[in-house]
Amino acid sequence: MNYVITAVTIPMFLCMRAKPEFPPSRVSLKVPETPNFFAGVKQALTDWNFVVLMIVFMFNNGTFVALGSTIADIYGSEKLHGGPFTPS
Repeated sequence: MNYVITAVTIPMFLCMRAKPEFPPSRVSLKVPETPNFFAGVKQALTDWNFVVLMIVFMFNNGTFVALGSTIADIYGSEKLHGGPFTPS
């Protein structure tokens, strides 16, 4: 099987070009602008839908972490706290 893969890939590497003759789209001709982190954060925080989604996600995630740690403390065993492990 390796001979078949080698026989297919070697001609492919030899015949491939670094760039295509014609660009695949007009967008690829455009030089991308350097992204500005703070402008992106400002844009995200001024979008009301994003802010509401972020608050809901933070509330759900915080509740999950708080309940998970509480349940682990109540029903936890030595296995959860890094104690000695004995297979049962």
